[in-house]
Amino acid sequence: MNLKRILIIKLWALGDVIMTIPLADAIKRHSPDCRISWMVEAGHAGILEGHPLVDEVIPFDSGAWRRDLRKGRIGSYLQTLFSLRRRISASRFDAVINLTPEKSWTRLFSIAPVRVALYPHPVSTKVSRSYTTTFARPAGDQTHNSDYALRALDALGILGVEGKMSLPIDAERSARVMAQLTAELPADQGRPLIVLHPGTSQETKCWPPSYFSRLIDRLSSRARIVITGSPAEAGLGQEIVSGVKIGRQAVWNAAGKFSHILDTAMLVRQAALVVTGDTSVLHIASAYDIPIVGIYGGTRPGRNGGRSKHVIALFNDAVPCAPCYLAQCKLAEPEQLRCLSSVEVDQVFVAVDALLRSPINMMGAEAA
Repeated sequence: MNLKRILIIKLWALGDVIMTIPLADAIKRHSPDCRISWMVEAGHAGILEGHPLVDEVIPFDSGAWRRDLRKGRIGSYLQTLFSLRRRISASRFDAVINLTPEKSWTRLFSIAPVRVALYPHPVSTKVSRSYTTTFARPAGDQTHNSDYALRALDALGILGVEGKMSLPIDAERSARVMAQLTAELPADQGRPLIVLHPGTSQETKCWPPSYFSRLIDRLSSRARIVITGSPAEAGLGQEIVSGVKIGRQAVWNAAGKFSHILDTAMLVRQAALVVTGDTSVLHIASAYDIPIVGIYGGTRPGRNGGRSKHVIALFNDAVPCAPCYLAQCKLAEPEQLRCLSSVEVDQVFVAVDALLRSPINMMGAEAA
């Protein structure tokens, strides 16, 4: 199959976008001259900027577009729709790979002779009729999202090619970020850099702030520690720092301090390891092969686990309702978020210590 122009539609979330990059990598390995365009939610477009695998980023503010419809701004809604559709049509793509087909309106942008859809759940033939090839994910399937995306290769006639997760390296941006770090935490060759990323989009993925504070106290004598997060998570970072008793001199709350997601990525790339939950920074660390301690509550690492060579995943299956895969916990105190609070600080410290001392692959270690 001679494919010169391919459009990938993967709008969100940020971690899922990163986990789809191996698909672009595999396509480029097979056809280096192929031009890949990527339609992505405008708020996530920054992670693909400058990526050598992506020739064109097409940002789409789907939230604003749908708000126009809800508020009766039909003219603006239709103008955005048809302008983007004309742009895609004019590109004359040979194939469109839609990894967000569960949103039925994305079919409007699947304009190409070859139209591939990868649904995240089982789907009826009627729904998938507008595609030339459809993949429906069986209920309970725990194939990693990166591997699931690679199934699209079969529809393109690309066989036996593997894809790698990666992110660009921006030397200028990296130097600027490291200068900020050095200004806040002077370099010390004997103390490695540890990145803590406590925030996620769902409370069932967030390890308690007081636990992060206690972990910093345990690590402060042997590491420089940076807390990362979005501007909305700056308060969470400050709460964690306020709870630190003896290690404040070793920690910098950088949550909200970086204007671009690639700034955070350049910082993560310099870390000795990352401690985080089931969120985008875990996948950023994977893209740079940084060791990871992943803390899981309402989810499990099957589909979304870290893909670095050295990963320790901590979770507690003894909690009856875990994993629930809900955004918010339905239980009342004192059982609320027990899945996370039962992953003890000592367990995380031991995992961090193991990776610092001997970075062996301990993927899948469970909390007792």
